Amino acid sequence: MDQMTDDAKENCMWGISTMPYFVFGGVMLAIGANNLPKFEDPNGCESAENLPALLIAGAVILFLGFGLRRALGVCIKKLCKGGEDGCSGGGFMKCGAKVLYDGAFIAVSAVWAIYTSVYMSAKLGEVKEEEEFVCTDTVYNMTIVSIVMAFINIVFGFLFHVLGRICCNIFTCCKSSEVTSPA
Repeated sequence: MDQMTDDAKENCMWGISTMPYFVFGGVMLAIGANNLPKFEDPNGCESAENLPALLIAGAVILFLGFGLRRALGVCIKKLCKGGEDGCSGGGFMKCGAKVLYDGAFIAVSAVWAIYTSVYMSAKLGEVKEEEEFVCTDTVYNMTIVSIVMAFINIVFGFLFHVLGRICCNIFTCCKSSEVTSPA
């Protein structure tokens, strides 16, 4: 890795750190797509017909969220040229764009997780005691795991990516923008 450029090292680290999310999103996408209604085949989850589509939507949120965040990071790095004070995007580009993006990504993920959990619990509540909840094990289990993982990542994402970055920005960006005027 000594012969790699800094950009290549950063891309490699980003790929390694986000790979579990992309694999998880791929599994969500595959399970959701395989259980959508096809021609005469019924939906893989007849009692809650929108669960496969919700899995696909969650996977798309993951793919777009992490992909666009990487694109934002590259743009900020190119515009600010290593964190110089003369950043063409201004102080917001240097200090606030990632916080704003991460907050929006976490909010969209939270909406998906809350909607999916409410939808699933409502469909489970509709099933009477003598009836059976008809859904494949893969869709049901993947939906439960996805909801739990979403809430865990929402909490830690908010703590580390939003609050942590705000604290770092207070100590680094605010101090670098202070002007020392001669008295």
